[in-house]
Amino acid sequence: MASVATCHALLVAGCGGATERPSCSGDECSCAATGDCALECTADCDLSCPWHGDCDLSCGNDCQNTCSGSGDCSLSCGAACDTTCSGSGDCVFDVGDDATVVCSGSGTCEVNCAGSCDVSCSGSAPCLVHCPVGECDLSPCPNAQSCDSNLLVCNGECPN
Repeated sequence: MASVATCHALLVAGCGGATERPSCSGDECSCAATGDCALECTADCDLSCPWHGDCDLSCGNDCQNTCSGSGDCSLSCGAACDTTCSGSGDCVFDVGDDATVVCSGSGTCEVNCAGSCDVSCSGSAPCLVHCPVGECDLSPCPNAQSCDSNLLVCNGECPN
């Protein structure tokens, strides 16, 4: 489990470039104010971004990332992580091997898997999953399309 010392959190407020540290409680860090947010930890931790600003969440192996606000999110994690985008902003995921990704919001999700991963695309927007051939599970998506360059698409068309 991560401690406050290993969870480096940085909140950059939109007004005057002020910098604050959101509170971390043990292995949990959350930005709970308006403005853009960047959270990073190197160990097993829980990171969340539940409000209106853009978020950049990054953690190591066996961690959890959640973006549920209305801003755009960039989420990255190592192997065996769980990451979720349930807000209205667009999300871009960079995940390690054996990751689980949930896209349930109304924004577009783009997932880059470094190995095998399970991706659930239950939201209304397009979901694009880049992965090694045959190593990704995309569900629930009855109309999933397999495109060139190891790309799977749900709720949309293959890009040209």
